[in-house]
Amino acid sequence: MTDFTGAPCPVCKKNFFKDDRPVICPDCGAPYHRDCYSQKGSCVFSDAHKSGFVWERPVSAEPPSEPMNSAEAKLLSEIIDIFENKQALSPEERFIFGVSEKELIFFQGGINPLRLTRYRKIASGQKISFNVFAGLLSPYYMFYSRMRVAGAVFSLISFLLALPGTLNIYFSVFGGVSPFTTEELRETIAVVNFFSFAFTIAIALFYDYFYLRWSAYKIKLMRNFFCPNALDGRPEIPDAPSVSSGLSGLSEDYFRSLRDAGKPSLLYMLLDSMAVTAALTLISYFAIHLWLQ
Repeated sequence: MTDFTGAPCPVCKKNFFKDDRPVICPDCGAPYHRDCYSQKGSCVFSDAHKSGFVWERPVSAEPPSEPMNSAEAKLLSEIIDIFENKQALSPEERFIFGVSEKELIFFQGGINPLRLTRYRKIASGQKISFNVFAGLLSPYYMFYSRMRVAGAVFSLISFLLALPGTLNIYFSVFGGVSPFTTEELRETIAVVNFFSFAFTIAIALFYDYFYLRWSAYKIKLMRNFFCPNALDGRPEIPDAPSVSSGLSGLSEDYFRSLRDAGKPSLLYMLLDSMAVTAALTLISYFAIHLWLQ
């Protein structure tokens, strides 16, 4: 296997490092960074292929320095780009889980740079983040984010976890013969409290990952409805951070519909939480009375 360490990419002119896995042109053998080749869409030497052009490593006056690992090199490259004021890629060109950052920004009603950076890390494989509000306020936070099904499911789970404590209060206030002893209820409540705490931590750690996945899924459904040919003529966008020349045929109505469908809303949070709470209250009321008869 050819070692391209120290050789420049024909698109960005940056040298390859030891751990890089370049894309190789099958016609002339020119190496490319994967994002560079995806952005360009073809070999930059395509016009010369017919004449038998073969890529050769440029002769360097100085041997390449000891390469850093890929993570360090990528971070250094991003820092250099920032301080050199190089033109950044637009939200239409950056993709996360197969949807453009512009689509994500519209669907989620605006994304601050910190959250956008977190999303890029999640799409790169770092699934764990920490969202305190999601952990403490779920399922209401899910209803606020328009994740109705997930909010209803987590409401049911929270209701079941709180059931031993609810039964304890019910028999204490209304009396009656409890099928459980006081000691059994205490032990059950202690166990349930532990699982409830672990459940809250799990939501805080993985909420952003599932919210990003859910958003990408919803966006793809709407894109296929409004413009099923948006990806025509472009390489398939992988299920990870990537770069493309953007999508075609997306109208203002599409982006307006994205915003209307996904923008977080306090009104929806109140309506959905009230509806789920009322349903669970009625179900528990009739269930207890049927059980006691």
